[in-house]
Amino acid sequence: SPLGKVPLLKVQRPDGTEAVLFESNVICEYLEETQPGARLHPEDPLARAQHRAWMEFGSAILVDLWGYETTQDAAVFAQKREALAARFERVEAALAQGPYFAGEAFSLVDAVFAPVFRYFEVFDAISDSHLFDALPKVN
Repeated sequence: SPLGKVPLLKVQRPDGTEAVLFESNVICEYLEETQPGARLHPEDPLARAQHRAWMEFGSAILVDLWGYETTQDAAVFAQKREALAARFERVEAALAQGPYFAGEAFSLVDAVFAPVFRYFEVFDAISDSHLFDALPKVN
């Protein structure tokens, strides 16, 4: 990967050469478009574009989460906590009547947010962040 990160997906082209895909969202969308099974994006182009935007939003939350998790500075920690709280308020406002982001069907948006919530399971085992106390849908 040009970014020096994982995951990567090697894909064989029709001519036998390999292409390498990087970035989780890109890999997930490629697999969704090329593999059989349930669709993980809405069929409607506008709804699909909105889902892609929420996937980017979820990736931005992961960036804030990294700073929240790793900082040694109390002021930075407080700033990252505030940023996360504001982002989760936006997620709360966008959520349908679950259990998934768009309602009854699991989508790629849910897949993007899964690692976000995995982090909070670990964090809250150490000390409850209370970030989700006023967010019943997110919680």
